[in-house]
Amino acid sequence: GREVSATSEETVRERSGGGWVTTSRLEDLIVRVQNHRDITVECQALSPILPRPISNTTTLTIISPPGTPELEGDFSRDLEAGMTMTVSCKTRGGHPRPTVRVLKGVTSLPGDAKQAGDVTWVETRFTVTPADNGLLLTCEVTNPATSTPRATSRELTVMFGPSSVSGSVSPTLVEEGETVTLSCEAASSLPPANISWHARGTPLLGATQETKLGAFGGTIT
Repeated sequence: GREVSATSEETVRERSGGGWVTTSRLEDLIVRVQNHRDITVECQALSPILPRPISNTTTLTIISPPGTPELEGDFSRDLEAGMTMTVSCKTRGGHPRPTVRVLKGVTSLPGDAKQAGDVTWVETRFTVTPADNGLLLTCEVTNPATSTPRATSRELTVMFGPSSVSGSVSPTLVEEGETVTLSCEAASSLPPANISWHARGTPLLGATQETKLGAFGGTIT
C-alpha cells in the first residue's frame, strides 16, 4: 500500500520487432512488519499512452521461528520398567506452524500435533523398558525459519529388576562332609540385586558378592 524506496536496478532494452522492455530489480529490501504473516507486493508499470498503471502482485510469506521448546511430564517420580509415561512437547509462536515431535533416543514417538492460539503441542505415551535407561527424551520443534531444530532434553533413569537368576554347583557330585562351591548370578538390574542363600529354610552365611557392568547401564551381581 505504500511506495518502497530501496536499492534498485533498472534496465531498458530494445525488443526485436519493435518496442522496449523495461526491467526493474529491487534489492536490499528489509521487510518490517508487525503481526503480519503475509504481505502483498505490487509492481506498477507506467506508460504515457496508458490512462492508468498496469500492475502485477505477489505475496511474501513472513516466516518466524518457534519459541523455546518445553518438555513436560511427571519427571519427579522414579521410573520403573513396565510403567506408562505420558509426556508432551510444546512451543509458542512460529510461522508457518512448527513441526513438533518427541524423540526417545533417535526414535520419534507417535502423537498428533494440536494447536490452540499460538501454542502448538504433541502428547505421547509409552511403556518404559530397561533399554530406556540412559536415553535422552527430547522435545524438538522446527519450521522453515529454523536452520537447525530447536530442542530440549532430559535423560531417563529407569529402575529395573533382574530378568533371570542362574545357579551352579561345583563339583556336582560330592560325599557327605566334602566342600562344594555354589554360585548364583542375577542378571543386570538397577539398583544392583541382593543375593541371599538358604538351605531348608536356614540362611547360609559367608558368601562373597561381586558385581560387574550389565546391560542397559545396570549391574550384574
